[in-house]
Amino acid sequence: MLQFLPTEVVDAIVDNIEDEDNYFPGCNDEDNIQGHDDILSLALSCRSFAQHLIPSILHYRTIWAHLDDHRLWHHLIDHPTLCLNVRDFRIVGQYQEPRIPMASKELVRWQDDDYDENGELIDGTRFLEALRLMTRIRSFGYIWFGRCRFQTEGLDEIWEVLQLCPDLRILNTTEFPPSSLLDDDTLVKRDSSPQKIRGIETLHLSNICSNSDMLPPIPTTYLTCFLSRNALLQSVDLSFEGPYLPFDHTFGHIHLPHLYLLRLRHLIFHSEILCSFLRRNPTIVNLSLVNCKPALDITNAEPPSLFHYLKEGDLPSLKIFMVDGTEWIPVCNAKPPLGYLHGIPNKFVDDGERSQASEALRCVSSTLSSIALVQDREEWVRPLDVEWIEEVVPGVYCSRIRPWGMSASVQPG
Repeated sequence: MLQFLPTEVVDAIVDNIEDEDNYFPGCNDEDNIQGHDDILSLALSCRSFAQHLIPSILHYRTIWAHLDDHRLWHHLIDHPTLCLNVRDFRIVGQYQEPRIPMASKELVRWQDDDYDENGELIDGTRFLEALRLMTRIRSFGYIWFGRCRFQTEGLDEIWEVLQLCPDLRILNTTEFPPSSLLDDDTLVKRDSSPQKIRGIETLHLSNICSNSDMLPPIPTTYLTCFLSRNALLQSVDLSFEGPYLPFDHTFGHIHLPHLYLLRLRHLIFHSEILCSFLRRNPTIVNLSLVNCKPALDITNAEPPSLFHYLKEGDLPSLKIFMVDGTEWIPVCNAKPPLGYLHGIPNKFVDDGERSQASEALRCVSSTLSSIALVQDREEWVRPLDVEWIEEVVPGVYCSRIRPWGMSASVQPG
């Protein structure tokens, strides 16, 4: 009976098959292509399904390509109906493995340079033309190390195209703005359009600057506006290298009712703003703040802790917390149902600081099951100092991590 199903019904079934590897926070993650396998199983269930799904739908559902795969872009432009089958689309870096449709693999030849076969600098024009035809994508990713106009001008042209994709739910981009040649006006205009995109559920945005004296390549005003207009966000990961990016008071007013994961790296916050955001978003289960620091107040006095204004009960859902330094202490004092605490120091300045740490752990002792302590590599030959932890939280599992964040060998407490 399956062979008599209208193709529209088959397409609807395929559209509801989820790809489990759409969110890709790292370059080295192992890929889970369960969605692809499910479609293949469906295609093999009867001949009519196979003819309909292979290769036009199955092979074009996921495309990971290099920006200079210009022959692929020509192929897609010449076959616009195939573009409608793409759901997961990524521009990958030169050391990442592409996923090219089998029917067009002979059209793609990776060359480690920045020019096409005509000797012209790759400007992304053909790529944009192909992207405009992919109006049904659900996941978009971008990373590029070479020279192209997006590196100097920002991704606004890409953001403008993505507005036309109503099913888009996942954004994952890594930018490498040039260390020079950008004046103040150019910087302000870079990446001003993501705020026009709606319906995003997962955001991973990374920006790596080689010059720490540069102005922020993405004004946080645009990021704040984007966050406030995407109420469906469940996962937010903002990672920056280079100049610290400050968020103003509007960040503290954002409410994301479905927010589950929040990861922030290399940002500056006034404690009142950050704590206001956390208070307005009680659904956060996983929180990570790496290399973030508190902003100076108007008197330029010593800034308070990032969590100075955090109150007991402000984090009612928090189960996983990753941080560096001693910022974990006020978080524990807020008494969240914390299960995993990663990034606490293995050494303390004095007995007073050790006492504060012990009191903080007592606040979460009923739920805490795992602690990761930061320890320099040269200290790994020494056992972890966990006696004070075991006194407060008996049976907790202790491990060590490098500065910063990479898991190392574990040692039970």
